[in-house]
This record gives sequence, C-alpha cells and structure tokens, in this order.
Amino acid sequence: MTTRMQQRRGTSTQWTAANPTLAAGEIGLETNTGKSKIGDGQTAWNSLVYYTTSADLTSTTNTLTLGAASILSTHNSATTGVHGISDTSSLAYLSHVNAAISTAATDATTKANAAISTAATDATTKANAAQAAAIAAAATDATTKANAAISTAATDATTKANAAISTAAADATTKVASVTKASIGLGVVDNVEDANKPVSTAQAAAIATAKSEAIAAAASAADTKISAHDVDTTNVHGIADTSALALTATVNSGLALKANLAGPTFTGTVSGITKSMVGLGSVDNTADSAKPISTATQTALDLKAPLASPALTGTPTAPTAAAGTSTTQVATTAFVGTAVSNLVASAPAALDTLNELATALGNDANFSTTLTTNLGLKAPKADPTFTGTVTAPAITATGLITASASGVAFTDGTQTKAGVPSITNIPTALAAGAQTIAASRADQFIPLTGAVVITLPATGYSTGQSIDFFQESGTGAYFASTNSVVGTPGLKFRTTYSVATAMKTASGWLVFGDLSA
Repeated sequence: MTTRMQQRRGTSTQWTAANPTLAAGEIGLETNTGKSKIGDGQTAWNSLVYYTTSADLTSTTNTLTLGAASILSTHNSATTGVHGISDTSSLAYLSHVNAAISTAATDATTKANAAISTAATDATTKANAAQAAAIAAAATDATTKANAAISTAATDATTKANAAISTAAADATTKVASVTKASIGLGVVDNVEDANKPVSTAQAAAIATAKSEAIAAAASAADTKISAHDVDTTNVHGIADTSALALTATVNSGLALKANLAGPTFTGTVSGITKSMVGLGSVDNTADSAKPISTATQTALDLKAPLASPALTGTPTAPTAAAGTSTTQVATTAFVGTAVSNLVASAPAALDTLNELATALGNDANFSTTLTTNLGLKAPKADPTFTGTVTAPAITATGLITASASGVAFTDGTQTKAGVPSITNIPTALAAGAQTIAASRADQFIPLTGAVVITLPATGYSTGQSIDFFQESGTGAYFASTNSVVGTPGLKFRTTYSVATAMKTASGWLVFGDLSA
C-alpha cells in the first residue's frame, strides 16, 4: 500500500511569526520561496538553516567566483596608493592580476564541488541503508508472527485448525497493514527520489561548514594574490622596475615644501625676485606723498588756473548764454546788452504799473484770498486725491474698445490698459451644441448650458487677451482642439460649476481651470 506524506507548510512570513520547534527529522516548507528546513527537536524555526541542495552550492560557487572577480576588479580599477605610486591611472595594468582572478575562482569552484559531492554521497548512502533496514525488519517481523500463528494452530484441536489458520492469517494481514514507518523505526525516512532526499542536521551543518571554508579559501586566495601583486616591483603596470619610483610619503613630503603656482603662500624671507620679474621694473617704492609725476602731466597742470583766486592771462572768453534761460555761465557784455534792449522794447510806452497790475488781477481787491481759495480747489499733479465723481475724457482706443468709450489710459510697462470696465460682463448663456466665440467676447464671463462645443477663433484676439467660461448648468461642455487649442489635463469641463479660462498666446490658445481629460 502506498503511503502519502504531507509536510508542514506555510509562507516565510507565517513561519517567522509562529517560530515553531520542528521535531527531529520533521520537514517544514516555505510555500512562497520553495525553501525548506529540517527540525532537530530542539532548535526553533528562525534559528534553523535552510535545506541546501546541490543547486544552492553551485549557486554559492558561482557567487564566490563572481565575488573574487569583483575583488580583483576593484583592485584593478584602483589608481591611487598602488605599489607606492600616487597615481597609476596612466600606467598599463599587469596580466598576472587576471591570473590571480582565475586561480582564486578555480580554487573556490574545486572546493565547493568537492563539498557538494561528499554531501550528496553521504546522503545517498544513509538513505539506502535506512531503506534496506526497514524492509528487512518488516519482513522478519511478518515471518515471526506468521510462524507463531501456524505453531499455535498445529497444537490446537483438529476442529479448531481451520479457525486457527484463518485467525492467524487475519491477524497477520491486520498487523502488516498497521505497520507504519514509525513502528519499524523509519519515522524520518521519506519515499522520495535520491535527488530530492533531505539531508540531516549534521549533513546540513557539514554543507554549511564546507560553504564557509570555500568562502574563506576564496577570500584568502584573493588576498594572497593581491598582496603578492602589491609587493611586486618588476614589470608592474608597464614599468620594468617600480622600486626606483619615489614612495607616496616621500613625494608628499617633497610637495609640502613647494608653493602652489596659483596663489602661492611663502614663509621666511623670499629672495631672488626682482621688480622686472613681476612686471614692475619702472615702479619706485616710495610713499604716496613722495611719488613723482610724469613731465607730460606736470606740463598740463602748469597750463591750468587754480580754483581759488585764479590769475588769468590773455583775454578770457565765456560761452554765450541763451536769452530767457537760467544759466550759471558767465554773462558776457553782449548778452546783457541784448537782454536789456529786449526788455525795453517790450515795455509799454507809458508804464502805469499799478493800474496794469490791477487790471491783470481782474481788479480784485482781495486777490490774495481769491488766489488761495482757487488753489485749494486744485489737486496736485503728484499723487492727487479726488473727491466726488471723477469724469474722464473720451479716449481713442484700439482692439475691442470703440473710439466712443470713456476711460483713462494707464501705461504699465509696455501695456496700455484702456477703458477697462469696473464690472465683469456676464452675457447670455451659450446653449448646448457647436458655438464659435466672436471677437467681441474678451474679458467676459460666459455661462454654458449643457454639452457646449466651444470653438475659439484663430483671429480677432491679441496675445494676452482672455475669456472666462463656467458650466452654469448640466455637464459635458468642452473646447474644440482646432486653432492650436491646448490644455492640461484635458479640454473638458469636469462638472457643473466648473470654471475655465481661455488665454490667447503667440502660438494659439491655452485653456486652464477645472478641466478633465
């Protein structure tokens, strides 16, 4: 009769959370990783090692090989502090480093394969021996019990012989059927193929030891090869003999005694430098008050008159001031004469100063009070404050504002805001269906009813002008993508009361607001 065995199982998370102690030889399977552990009756799950197959060891060997290659690759790429040379980046790398990689990888592979072979042979031998012992024990037990039954039946009465034989046969059948692996000492033996047989705790420990030894051997081999390479002084990096090169410490000590070319800092007394070396051959080390000036400069200064009490020679010539202007220039005799002549020519024939002044002031006896009162009714040009209703004159505008509109033009950088209304214009709502926006709708807040298809025109609007829209009722309104209309994340009004703005750009229209794709 075939016996089916079902192992304990669960995900790695479930096993870790429960952390049970498996019985000796009991197998636990992680369903999500395919890995298994074998209990020893003492160690909790989280402390058990995973069952290791030959494939795992092969993978470990490959990892060791790659690890050794990585170590040597890192050493190969090093350009500083190698063989006592401060920088080897420009030197050729040695071929025997690659040989070190090959040797380390081969050594690791050999040891790992030997460990795999030993573990597999040991597991097969013990499993076969256990299986043979179980078969022999079962056969011996069945024979012993059958012979006892026959002997008892022979000594019994003839009338009972048939019954005894029947009873013995039944008893033998029952006992054989009740035989289990545990009853014959094979409770931890599984009827599985050799390649899938689990290993004992001792075998798992041996395999783990072999892996550890293989890793240590590979690391030691790599370190040995690198150490041997580091102390090598012949034929290294394309140099016949590196022993003649200065060590890094010696080079650094020598460099520490040198000054940088850029921004050097010297100590002690700097000697051997002349003015000519630094481009100052014509410079004298004298105080400012004692510094000489050139002959050309002194000649030019001698031709100037001092500001205080100048003594001029020859005939000084002053520029002619324009008549009727305020000037700080010296007034010449010709200018003064001309100004006086003009004043006399414009004077009335009979100068009656008081009468003419009274007439000019409107014969106002209280002119001072009148003047003060009238000035109080005026606003200053700088930051004026107005009262009452301010009336602006009609302006001539361009674009969407007609020439008859009233308003004030404000210059703001390169933009002129002309006739901007103080209240936003909300026109009649656009009905569902195709609607092309006219050129006179700039700065309006246009309501939409239902699924309106909005087409923005290619002409009629200047860059920077905009129109606002809102879904007053219903849903489904959207902008047609014609005439270079773009928007993010889309061109459709998201829901009722969604608001969007269409801004005219140099390349078309940009729509933005509560939109969706």
